Amino acid sequence: MQLPQICPKGWFCGANTGVYNVDNTRACPLGTFNDQEGISVSTGCQACPYGKYCDAIALVSGQQGKPCTILKKCYGGRNATNMTACTVGEYCPAGTAVPGACPPGQYSTTNAAMGTLTCSRCDVKKYCPSWGMTSATQVTCSPGYLCKGGAVHPSVNDDVTVSLCPVGNTCLSTRTTVQQPCLAGTYQNMKGQTSCNACIAGFNCPIAGLELPVPCTEGSYCPAGTHPVPQCPAGTYNSLKYAKAVTDCYPCPPGKYCEIGSTAFTGYCDAGFVCTGGSAVKAPTGTFDKVDYAVTKSGPCPAGHFCKRGSSFPEKCAAGTYQDVTG
Repeated sequence: MQLPQICPKGWFCGANTGVYNVDNTRACPLGTFNDQEGISVSTGCQACPYGKYCDAIALVSGQQGKPCTILKKCYGGRNATNMTACTVGEYCPAGTAVPGACPPGQYSTTNAAMGTLTCSRCDVKKYCPSWGMTSATQVTCSPGYLCKGGAVHPSVNDDVTVSLCPVGNTCLSTRTTVQQPCLAGTYQNMKGQTSCNACIAGFNCPIAGLELPVPCTEGSYCPAGTHPVPQCPAGTYNSLKYAKAVTDCYPCPPGKYCEIGSTAFTGYCDAGFVCTGGSAVKAPTGTFDKVDYAVTKSGPCPAGHFCKRGSSFPEKCAAGTYQDVTG
């Protein structure tokens, strides 16, 4: 009579088996091992250790397991067919149980066999707040902030990876550029903004990216938000800054003419012409009406009169003399 034998390591034997029966159905299965004798149930087989896979039955030690292969991770109880693939954003050298991942502020586009060299700085206009980020999981930077690359938080201003949008600019996540200078005719004197201010009436914003408006110059007038600013029309002048409207341009004085954009009268009207005020040229072509001076136009000196240089009103010819032509 054969005496019962104790169930060996790597196996489990039912309580009523009696004699140890070499039967593979009672061997500890793939993904497990058993380093103790006398185990009677399959639950006595232990899961293959973390970082290893067990691809044979009846293993008697976890050390018999093989290191998890490159680009795989083994959480325990794994065999050659059910190791878990390393995902994008992780890196898995051989023997990985818990995979490494790109740290906050970085991301990966591929899974990697070893090291952190596959990690890239988070893109400009993006931030990466957690471990294991991928290109697809990057988050758009907050409006009004400038994410310069490698950002961990969208609005923590460290002036290295994140900063407030600079003055003279706006920062919106919908734009393709990092920051957008305020257009001419607008300005922005504060950081962290998403829109620009229209230029103030009486001021000029002549270039893009302006922090503060500049005073409207002489010879021009500056309505709010206007660019380019208009010049005072011919026949008028403006000698002061901060003009807001065309009504701030004054009519050219009588006897004188004013070209467009004048800061003072340009010169005196020519001899032979009369300039009643508001003349744009030195030899006007209008018709002078001595009867109604209020509505008359500057023009050639009328017959029977003479007009010196800079005349604002024609003078009659002296007694005994005449002039039968105009001008």
